[in-house]
Amino acid sequence: MAESFKVAPYGTVAWIWTIVWSLLTLYFAVVTIMYLANGQIPAPLDALFTVVLVSTLIYAWLRSVRGYRLEGGELIIDRAGPGKIHISVSNIANVDGNPNLGSFFNRSFFSLGGVFGWSSRVGVRKAQDINTLDADAYGTNPGKMLLLEMKDGRKIILTPRDPQAMEASLRMAGVGPKPGSVAGNNRKVVKIAKRK
Repeated sequence: MAESFKVAPYGTVAWIWTIVWSLLTLYFAVVTIMYLANGQIPAPLDALFTVVLVSTLIYAWLRSVRGYRLEGGELIIDRAGPGKIHISVSNIANVDGNPNLGSFFNRSFFSLGGVFGWSSRVGVRKAQDINTLDADAYGTNPGKMLLLEMKDGRKIILTPRDPQAMEASLRMAGVGPKPGSVAGNNRKVVKIAKRK
């Protein structure tokens, strides 16, 4: 049986970059269309910016994350376009629904600064930290992080609307200790202590 999790609403950085990128694209597209409507050839720079910005915006939207599913022993990351990402639950060593790691910053141009969210390699850290965590981020809002620690040492960050609910579902699917197992072990220790 499949279990679905909605992606978190855009965080502030994702909103800012998406709006700025969209306005720039719109501006250059309108300038180019006005030249063409008047029977003129657009300036080469305007035409170049239009093609690059429109292509990049479409690329970012197609890669944007729409949600997550647990299905058939896999965690599936759904995108707006093709190229769903399949992660075997058996390859996940641990999950943390409240990692409090800080904010994302881009490691490459193709991260696009958070236009429609992130779907690539990012650095993650708090402003006062020196050390940076390198991770693959698939989401929209660093304030709603879910950290997956893979058995091969990679880190993957998702941003579901309810990270704790998704963490509990992954634990029930066999990732890390199951919910309640720590509390159960503590009760046994208390009973043994009382007998002495």
